[in-house]
Amino acid sequence: MNNNDFLQIRTLNDIYVRKNELRRDLKSQEAQLIMDWNAIKSQYAQLTTWQQNINHILSKQRLGLFSFFRIGIKTAQLILHWLKR
Repeated sequence: MNNNDFLQIRTLNDIYVRKNELRRDLKSQEAQLIMDWNAIKSQYAQLTTWQQNINHILSKQRLGLFSFFRIGIKTAQLILHWLKR
């Protein structure tokens, strides 16, 4: 085996090692994306529930402007709290 053969084997080994590193990184990123997507789905479901609750309250009662304004502020605070997470 000459020096050129040794360099080719080393280069192939480096490529193989790098490919495995990239594969691990990709799997890790995929897992993070799945967790992020599940969190987004959960947050969307919660927002939908809040919206339905507010719509229910508004449809069942005649709220004064002040009460309606308070609900809007509370909803905005909850949304901001979620966005900060």
